[in-house]
Amino acid sequence: MVTGSVMSVEAAKARVDIWSGNIELKAAGKPEGGFFQNITWGDQAKRKFALTGETANLPEGKWTTATFAFVPAADGKVTISLKGPHVRQKDKKDIDQVWVYFDKVEVTGAKLNNGDFEQADAKIATRPAGWGPAGNAQLVKDQGGSGANAIKVWHNGNFNQAINVTKDQEVKITVMVKPAET
Repeated sequence: MVTGSVMSVEAAKARVDIWSGNIELKAAGKPEGGFFQNITWGDQAKRKFALTGETANLPEGKWTTATFAFVPAADGKVTISLKGPHVRQKDKKDIDQVWVYFDKVEVTGAKLNNGDFEQADAKIATRPAGWGPAGNAQLVKDQGGSGANAIKVWHNGNFNQAINVTKDQEVKITVMVKPAET
């Protein structure tokens, strides 16, 4: 159970992680004011297989568009993870729940399913079709920036989807994001 404090929406950033077990990934573009790079934690030999990036602070109550781009060194599958930032207050054990909405996820250079989140999973209505959840992420109705639905996520409550990539073909991921009310 997460008991960390909830951050104000002024501190919200959107985070996109990309990982693969065996395909080297190279960042090729980052959102304005943000970053996108290979991870800097964990086993150094495995860092080349994962990317992480965040937007700049998101303006309260307003949808913002951000783009993350990368180039895979081989054909295969990579996983996209949509989440909030990793934030922990000093002297706190648990990570803070910084909630963020995502909508209209568009990918060029690969095929993504249900990037607008308009289709709910047939068995679990709080999950978008084609996306796997981690933690307490949720599909939310009537909150979308481009349609009716969006997803509401935080760092440990996120949605993931595996996509097929092609060697040396740039993949661009463009998202609409905004801070979510807690």
